[in-house]
Parts: sequence; structure tokens; C-alpha cells
Amino acid sequence: MSGMIGGMAGAAGSYNKGKVEHDIAKFNTRIYAANKEAVKAKTQYELLLHSRDVRRTIGTQQAMFAAAGVETSDTPLAIMAETAGMGAEKARLLQYRGDVEAAEWQNKALMSRFQGKVAFKAGQMGAISGAFGGAASGGESAYSMFK
Repeated sequence: MSGMIGGMAGAAGSYNKGKVEHDIAKFNTRIYAANKEAVKAKTQYELLLHSRDVRRTIGTQQAMFAAAGVETSDTPLAIMAETAGMGAEKARLLQYRGDVEAAEWQNKALMSRFQGKVAFKAGQMGAISGAFGGAASGGESAYSMFK
């Protein structure tokens, strides 16, 4: 009889452990997804600031050339075009870094979700196994009492 009670208690413990691990994984999944969105927003903000800096630099170059009496053609124009090109290259790098970091958080979210489902199934299987083990033990005890 005690084997049966122990089996049922073990079954409940396995189920609850799986449920708790599943709930933790769901919570972590939400955090990881929020982190991914935060990275995307941060990347867009960094791109905005970078774009402003590039425009400001080109504007300063234009003003300096104009103040020096240089027309913005040929060499000065090439300098400003090079500045714009370097700015675009850095913008692509910022976007790439943001995309990579967001993908890392997305992968963590997916892995956490998967681990939570596995933990929940393992808890269910442990509960079923414990219940059957306890029932078998209880049945064996009852059989030996009436033998």
C-alpha cells in the first residue's frame, strides 16, 4: 500500500516539476522575444543617429568649402560622396549587427519554448510511469495479503 501512495506522490511530483519547468521556459521565451524587439528598436535608433551624423558631417564639409570659396564640384564633391559612402557602409554594419543580435534572441526564445515543451512532456511521462509503478506495487501488496 505504501508503494502505491509513494508512486502516486512521485507521479504528482513529476507532473508538477514538468509544469513548473514549462512555465519557466514560457516566461523566458517572452523575455527573449522582448529582448529581440528591444534590439530591433535600438538598431533603428542607432541608424537614425548615424544618419543625422553623416548629414551633419556632409553639411559641415559643404559649409567649409563654401567659406573657403571652393565650389562643390570635382574634388570637394568627391570628398562628400566618399563621406556619404562611408556613412552608408557603417549603416549596413549597424543593421547587420542588430539583425544578428535580434536573431540570437529569437533563437533563444525558440529553444526555450522547445525545452519547456520537452520538460512538460517529461513530467507527464514521469507521472504516468510513477502512477503505473505505484499501482503495480499496490496490486502486488494486495495480492500477497490475500494469498
